[in-house]
Amino acid sequence: MKHLFNKSLIISILGLYVISCAKAKVCKIFPPRSYFPAYPGSYWKYLDDNNDTITSSTLSNYCKDYYTSGLDTSETYLVPFYDGTPIWGYEAHTGSVSYATSYPLTHLVNLCLKNH
Repeated sequence: MKHLFNKSLIISILGLYVISCAKAKVCKIFPPRSYFPAYPGSYWKYLDDNNDTITSSTLSNYCKDYYTSGLDTSETYLVPFYDGTPIWGYEAHTGSVSYATSYPLTHLVNLCLKNH
């Protein structure tokens, strides 16, 4: 009986070792874009209408984020967080979960040029 217990203990320890050594899924970085360079550790200072200085900043590291649109879920990416909001290129992840008629990302930069 003691031999069976030792054998079970060794198998359990080996199983835990194998599980703990399994590679964790590595997330890809969704980098900032040139017209909104919200790289981790960036900050901006500007004056508002009352001539008060406002500072906006990103977190010092990329953080994991994903979104759901309808029944589809995006892959998890490492994205910069600007003033607490995940940034996906030129879009902000402003909705936690969207439904079939909505989109969880808000456009921040309009890249369309109009001829005048």
